[in-house]
Amino acid sequence: MLRAELDENGRADWVAEDMDALLDPSRYQVEPREAYRRIKLRRPRPLDLAVLRELAAWREETAMERDAPRGWVVRDDALAEIALHRPQDRAQLARVRALKGHVAKGADGAALLAAVERALAMPEDQWPVVPRGRAPVSGHESLVALLQALLRLRCEKHGVAMPMIAKRSDLDRIATEEAPDVAALRGWRRHVFGADALELRAGRLALTGDGRGVAAITL
Repeated sequence: MLRAELDENGRADWVAEDMDALLDPSRYQVEPREAYRRIKLRRPRPLDLAVLRELAAWREETAMERDAPRGWVVRDDALAEIALHRPQDRAQLARVRALKGHVAKGADGAALLAAVERALAMPEDQWPVVPRGRAPVSGHESLVALLQALLRLRCEKHGVAMPMIAKRSDLDRIATEEAPDVAALRGWRRHVFGADALELRAGRLALTGDGRGVAAITL
Protein backbone atom coordinates (compact mmCIF):
# COMPACT_ATOMS: atom_id res chain seq x y z
CA MET A 1 0.00 0.00 0.00
CA LEU A 2 2.81 2.40 0.86
CA ARG A 3 4.64 1.61 -2.39
CA ALA A 4 1.47 2.23 -4.36
CA GLU A 5 0.91 5.55 -2.59
CA LEU A 6 4.51 6.61 -3.22
CA ASP A 7 4.23 5.74 -6.89
CA GLU A 8 0.91 7.55 -7.17
CA ASN A 9 2.36 10.69 -5.57
CA GLY A 10 5.60 10.50 -7.55
CA ARG A 11 7.68 10.17 -4.39
CA ALA A 12 9.30 6.78 -4.80
CA ASP A 13 12.52 8.62 -5.67
CA TRP A 14 12.42 10.37 -2.29
CA VAL A 15 12.51 7.05 -0.45
CA ALA A 16 15.15 5.67 -2.82
CA GLU A 17 17.36 8.69 -2.09
CA ASP A 18 17.13 8.18 1.67
CA MET A 19 17.68 4.43 1.32
CA ASP A 20 20.78 4.99 -0.80
CA ALA A 21 22.20 7.09 2.04
CA LEU A 22 21.49 4.30 4.53
CA LEU A 23 23.16 1.74 2.25
CA ASP A 24 26.37 3.75 1.91
CA PRO A 25 29.08 1.69 3.71
CA SER A 26 31.00 4.83 4.69
CA ARG A 27 28.07 5.79 6.93
CA TYR A 28 28.94 2.89 9.22
CA GLN A 29 32.74 3.04 9.14
CA VAL A 30 33.95 4.36 12.47
CA GLU A 31 37.51 5.08 13.51
CA PRO A 32 37.64 3.82 17.13
CA ARG A 33 39.94 6.60 18.30
CA GLU A 34 37.52 9.19 16.98
CA ALA A 35 34.49 7.66 18.71
CA TYR A 36 34.97 9.82 21.82
CA ARG A 37 33.80 12.88 19.89
CA ARG A 38 30.20 11.64 20.06
CA ILE A 39 30.21 11.63 23.88
CA LYS A 40 29.52 14.92 25.61
CA LEU A 41 31.51 16.10 28.63
CA ARG A 42 30.65 19.25 30.51
CA ARG A 43 33.56 21.71 30.38
CA PRO A 44 36.15 19.04 29.50
CA ARG A 45 39.89 19.44 30.02
CA PRO A 46 42.47 17.89 27.67
CA LEU A 47 43.22 15.05 30.13
CA ASP A 48 39.50 14.27 30.45
CA LEU A 49 39.32 13.91 26.67
CA ALA A 50 42.48 11.78 26.59
CA VAL A 51 40.91 9.32 29.04
CA LEU A 52 37.58 9.41 27.23
CA ARG A 53 39.32 8.70 23.91
CA GLU A 54 40.92 5.53 25.27
CA LEU A 55 37.68 4.40 26.89
CA ALA A 56 35.57 5.05 23.80
CA ALA A 57 38.10 3.35 21.51
CA TRP A 58 38.04 0.22 23.69
CA ARG A 59 34.25 0.20 23.72
CA GLU A 60 34.07 0.68 19.95
CA GLU A 61 36.41 -2.24 19.27
CA THR A 62 34.66 -4.43 21.84
CA ALA A 63 31.22 -3.69 20.42
CA MET A 64 32.42 -4.64 16.94
CA GLU A 65 33.99 -7.87 18.22
CA ARG A 66 30.77 -8.81 20.00
CA ASP A 67 28.54 -7.51 17.18
CA ALA A 68 26.53 -5.67 19.81
CA PRO A 69 25.33 -2.09 20.31
CA ARG A 70 27.81 0.18 22.10
CA GLY A 71 25.39 0.75 24.96
CA TRP A 72 25.31 -2.98 25.67
CA VAL A 73 29.03 -2.86 26.40
CA VAL A 74 29.13 0.35 28.45
CA ARG A 75 26.78 3.33 28.29
CA ASP A 76 27.91 6.81 27.28
CA ASP A 77 27.21 8.30 30.69
CA ALA A 78 29.36 5.65 32.37
CA LEU A 79 32.29 6.43 30.07
CA ALA A 80 31.85 10.14 30.75
CA GLU A 81 31.84 9.60 34.52
CA ILE A 82 34.93 7.38 34.35
CA ALA A 83 36.74 9.95 32.21
CA LEU A 84 36.03 12.71 34.72
CA HIS A 85 36.83 10.75 37.92
CA ARG A 86 39.54 8.41 36.54
CA PRO A 87 39.18 5.44 38.97
CA GLN A 88 42.43 3.63 39.78
CA ASP A 89 41.12 0.27 41.03
CA ARG A 90 38.05 -1.96 40.92
CA ALA A 91 36.64 -0.53 44.15
CA GLN A 92 36.69 3.00 42.75
CA LEU A 93 35.33 1.75 39.42
CA ALA A 94 32.42 0.04 41.20
CA ARG A 95 31.36 3.44 42.58
CA VAL A 96 30.64 4.76 39.08
CA ARG A 97 26.87 5.19 39.29
CA ALA A 98 26.14 4.64 35.59
CA LEU A 99 28.12 1.38 35.46
CA LYS A 100 26.35 -1.92 36.05
CA GLY A 101 27.54 -3.50 39.29
CA HIS A 102 29.02 -6.68 37.82
CA VAL A 103 31.09 -4.87 35.18
CA ALA A 104 33.74 -3.59 37.59
CA LYS A 105 34.42 -7.12 38.82
CA GLY A 106 34.89 -8.74 35.40
CA ALA A 107 37.12 -8.56 32.36
CA ASP A 108 35.43 -5.38 31.12
CA GLY A 109 36.28 -3.69 34.40
CA ALA A 110 39.93 -4.60 33.97
CA ALA A 111 39.85 -3.27 30.39
CA LEU A 112 38.31 0.02 31.52
CA LEU A 113 40.97 0.50 34.19
CA ALA A 114 43.69 -0.32 31.64
CA ALA A 115 42.27 2.32 29.29
CA VAL A 116 42.42 4.91 32.07
CA GLU A 117 45.99 3.89 32.85
CA ARG A 118 47.02 4.22 29.19
CA ALA A 119 45.63 7.73 29.02
CA LEU A 120 47.31 8.84 32.25
CA ALA A 121 50.66 7.56 30.96
CA MET A 122 50.31 9.47 27.69
CA PRO A 123 52.47 12.58 27.12
CA GLU A 124 50.55 15.84 27.28
CA ASP A 125 51.36 16.67 23.67
CA GLN A 126 49.27 13.64 22.64
CA TRP A 127 46.16 14.72 24.53
CA PRO A 128 43.22 15.86 22.38
CA VAL A 129 42.61 19.56 22.00
CA VAL A 130 39.45 20.82 23.66
CA PRO A 131 37.15 21.87 20.79
CA ARG A 132 36.19 25.48 20.69
CA GLY A 133 32.47 25.94 21.11
CA ARG A 134 30.40 27.81 18.57
CA ALA A 135 29.96 31.46 19.37
CA PRO A 136 26.51 32.22 20.79
CA VAL A 137 24.03 32.98 18.05
CA SER A 138 21.80 36.00 18.52
CA GLY A 139 19.70 38.39 16.50
CA HIS A 140 18.35 35.71 14.19
CA GLU A 141 15.15 34.68 15.98
CA SER A 142 12.87 36.61 13.63
CA LEU A 143 14.41 34.92 10.58
CA VAL A 144 14.14 31.49 12.22
CA ALA A 145 10.47 32.20 12.96
CA LEU A 146 9.91 32.94 9.27
CA LEU A 147 11.78 29.78 8.27
CA GLN A 148 9.62 27.77 10.67
CA ALA A 149 6.49 29.24 9.13
CA LEU A 150 7.77 28.43 5.64
CA LEU A 151 8.69 24.91 6.74
CA ARG A 152 5.21 24.32 8.11
CA LEU A 153 3.66 25.73 4.93
CA ARG A 154 5.71 23.49 2.66
CA CYS A 155 5.24 20.38 4.80
CA GLU A 156 1.47 20.84 4.90
CA LYS A 157 1.45 21.23 1.13
CA HIS A 158 3.44 18.05 0.56
CA GLY A 159 2.02 16.01 3.44
CA VAL A 160 5.43 15.51 5.10
CA ALA A 161 6.23 15.72 8.82
CA MET A 162 8.33 18.77 9.64
CA PRO A 163 11.11 16.86 11.49
CA MET A 164 11.66 14.81 8.32
CA ILE A 165 12.77 17.99 6.56
CA ALA A 166 14.57 20.08 9.16
CA LYS A 167 15.11 20.44 12.89
CA ARG A 168 15.36 23.71 14.82
CA SER A 169 19.16 23.43 14.80
CA ASP A 170 19.07 23.18 10.98
CA LEU A 171 17.01 26.36 10.77
CA ASP A 172 19.50 28.11 13.06
CA ARG A 173 22.31 27.17 10.70
CA ILE A 174 20.39 28.21 7.58
CA ALA A 175 19.69 31.56 9.22
CA THR A 176 23.27 32.23 10.36
CA GLU A 177 25.71 30.36 8.09
CA GLU A 178 26.66 31.22 4.53
CA ALA A 179 26.80 27.61 3.31
CA PRO A 180 25.33 25.33 6.00
CA ASP A 181 25.81 21.59 5.49
CA VAL A 182 22.33 20.38 6.45
CA ALA A 183 20.10 17.71 4.92
CA ALA A 184 17.35 20.28 4.29
CA LEU A 185 19.47 21.79 1.51
CA ARG A 186 20.08 18.52 -0.33
CA GLY A 187 18.07 16.23 -2.58
CA TRP A 188 14.29 16.06 -2.31
CA ARG A 189 14.32 18.12 0.90
CA ARG A 190 15.85 21.01 -1.01
CA HIS A 191 13.05 20.69 -3.57
CA VAL A 192 10.37 20.74 -0.87
CA PHE A 193 11.83 23.40 1.41
CA GLY A 194 15.55 24.14 1.18
CA ALA A 195 15.61 26.15 -2.04
CA ASP A 196 12.78 28.39 -0.83
CA ALA A 197 14.47 28.74 2.56
CA LEU A 198 17.54 30.20 0.86
CA GLU A 199 15.35 32.49 -1.22
CA LEU A 200 13.61 33.68 1.97
CA ARG A 201 16.94 34.33 3.66
CA ALA A 202 18.14 36.29 0.64
CA GLY A 203 15.00 38.45 0.59
CA ARG A 204 13.72 37.09 -2.70
CA LEU A 205 10.72 35.31 -1.16
CA ALA A 206 8.25 36.59 1.40
CA LEU A 207 5.42 35.22 3.53
CA THR A 208 2.06 36.93 3.65
CA GLY A 209 -1.50 36.31 4.75
CA ASP A 210 -3.89 35.21 2.04
CA GLY A 211 -7.16 35.42 3.99
CA ARG A 212 -7.10 31.77 4.98
CA GLY A 213 -3.57 31.31 6.25
CA VAL A 214 0.01 31.96 5.17
CA ALA A 215 1.25 32.01 1.57
CA ALA A 216 4.68 32.46 0.03
CA ILE A 217 5.25 35.02 -2.70
CA THR A 218 8.28 35.62 -4.90
CA LEU A 219 9.58 39.17 -4.83
